[in-house]
Amino acid sequence: MTSDSICVDIGAVNTHADDLRISTRRDIDALAASIRHLGLMHAPLLRKADEGYTVICGFRRIEACRRLQMASLPARLAEAGISARRCAELAVADNALQRPLDELERARCFRLLQPFYTQIDALSRAGRRLGLPAGSAYIRKLLQLCEMPPPIQQAVARGDISLSMVDALGKCVPAEAAALAEIFIALKPSLNKQREILQLCREIAAREGTSIQALLQTPELRAVVNAHDEDANRRVAVLRAALRKRRMPALSRAQQQFEEQVCALDLGRDLVLIPPAGFEGRTYRFDLRFSSIVDLRRQADRLRRLAEHPVMAQILERRQLNDE
Repeated sequence: MTSDSICVDIGAVNTHADDLRISTRRDIDALAASIRHLGLMHAPLLRKADEGYTVICGFRRIEACRRLQMASLPARLAEAGISARRCAELAVADNALQRPLDELERARCFRLLQPFYTQIDALSRAGRRLGLPAGSAYIRKLLQLCEMPPPIQQAVARGDISLSMVDALGKCVPAEAAALAEIFIALKPSLNKQREILQLCREIAAREGTSIQALLQTPELRAVVNAHDEDANRRVAVLRAALRKRRMPALSRAQQQFEEQVCALDLGRDLVLIPPAGFEGRTYRFDLRFSSIVDLRRQADRLRRLAEHPVMAQILERRQLNDE
């Protein structure tokens, strides 16, 4: 229970004691403009401290009021002796029921509730009652996010790093996790590409007896990350190609040779030669396109000519990678 609204001196409110702060948002311009125009529509909830008040919920509203140089503000005051558990539940509900929360805000919610629920199922049920997603596996990922360095937490909140990557980064030593996070933040690859980059880095580091951090600091890879004038998607493609080449040099050579040979065949747009996966088999396929009998006959003539082409013979006579 809380008392009726009261008016408090804004200087008596301590927002530095922010153990109950959940919001990751620091922008208050729009909120301050709304308060200037309409007034404070939803009063913050405070609790009495030895000196002044601390905040249960409403940090941004109080900061906006300070921006407006208000001397006092309306507030709700929690009952004397309110429990830590009740404060956590009120803070979570105030945030979760007002707007969609980002991943870090949800993580902070469950971290606030966790001390009061020893079992993940009980924590899940508590979260559901307060308007939070309730899956146990999801909650574990969120709690793990709270253990990550602040740059990674903020990157997840912005969507630069997927929450699904948190578990994988958590298995790296902190310096390696930070180096990978820097790459993901700078280039913003998709989740699948993040996974591919991480896997390639692990395999290269194990193969070469080095660390992921040292690998990502090599001049070749740093040049890709630091090429800020280049399109991010192109930088991701260049980075992946460089890692694949270093991880699988034989495959990279085979891919490059194949592309050169296909150029020599001059297949055009309507005929595509598809190699075996990983160049580890001997079966090739053609993807050909036609829209009439005339087109089909033309493609058949091209296939007959290709069967006599010396470069086609070179392609089919190549040795498999694992025969090298």
